[in-house]
Amino acid sequence: MEILDELELFVVLAEEGSLAAVSRRLRIPRPTLSRRLARFESQLGVKLIERTTRTSQLTEAGRVLYERGRPLLTLAEQITEEVRQVDGVARGPLVIGIQTGLGRGFMGAFVERMLARCPEVELYMHFSPQPLADREKDIVLAEGPLPDSDWVAVHLAQSDRLALASPTYLQAHGSPRSLAELTQHRLLSPVDGPNRSVLWPCRDGAEVPVAVTVASDDLDTLLECAVGGQGIALLPFTVAAAAIARAELLPVLPQTLGRAAEFFALYPPHRRSSPKIRAFLEVAEAFIEEARAGAITAVTQE
Repeated sequence: MEILDELELFVVLAEEGSLAAVSRRLRIPRPTLSRRLARFESQLGVKLIERTTRTSQLTEAGRVLYERGRPLLTLAEQITEEVRQVDGVARGPLVIGIQTGLGRGFMGAFVERMLARCPEVELYMHFSPQPLADREKDIVLAEGPLPDSDWVAVHLAQSDRLALASPTYLQAHGSPRSLAELTQHRLLSPVDGPNRSVLWPCRDGAEVPVAVTVASDDLDTLLECAVGGQGIALLPFTVAAAAIARAELLPVLPQTLGRAAEFFALYPPHRRSSPKIRAFLEVAEAFIEEARAGAITAVTQE
């Protein structure tokens, strides 16, 4: 299988464009990658890549190898998957791409359920703002709207954005009764940059500008701050469901603030019959439904 290992390294390099990017993606030191590429070129007797200090360009031989070798890797992957699934048992590595912001705590509870169902599966999870950009995944969890893709998309749940605060915070500062009263509160908001003025969504489709006290692109940090009584946070259901079900967070203006978003699992078409994919989807659907039911009950009791 050594030839396939070296072919995979070459294909990744062709797609990423630099050894530094390949090193980050495969978690292999750059000197090791350089040695393996040089050995592969020596075995083939041709130059595959013209390298500079920053970028790599395929030679004509490299372009031919990439065009013919990429489908070969996919075929080898399909054959391996078919062999593993002959007895219908989910086993082996499962590489999961997870959109940043879906919640590490949420995924931690899911992992416990998945491993209990499939003890022979090994989970490899990668968080990324655009998990579909890197196609080297078995399955991806992402929030809609989704980019154009040939992958199969399975709708898992509606992942609402909710305004939430801890009972301690609301007892100390009061619960706002209108959007105007938000100015009297500490607001915790997801942001992509340093701008303090951001827009929070409303149920009627409008948006309200708010000045935030704490901003972060890491939603788990905002969750911890909200549970700790630091203010009112705008969070996705997938991040906050467990805290809502435990009554650690309560809804704020639930009929006014928030918006609905769709939550999907995506996988390559050739993985359709994989026991790992089927098991993952079954566990995910049951787990999300249970978590959602507990969160909805907590919200509707308010």
